[in-house]
Amino acid sequence: MAETTSNIEFAHKIHEQAVAVLTAWSGYQAAKWDAESAEAYARASSTTVAGQEQQTLAGQDHLYDIVTFAS
Repeated sequence: MAETTSNIEFAHKIHEQAVAVLTAWSGYQAAKWDAESAEAYARASSTTVAGQEQQTLAGQDHLYDIVTFAS
């Protein structure tokens, strides 16, 4: 006897497969954007460090000018 599947059972099976595909896609996108976010954060941190270095050097130059002028 041939196995028959009702429309409802067929719809449930298709729905389960669609959910599995959407879940996998969601995980892929989350990993992709997490990596891009981490890269952007690293660039921002590097820029901040470079800016702080320049600010420190400017402060040292300023102090040198004050000491030189005062003497």
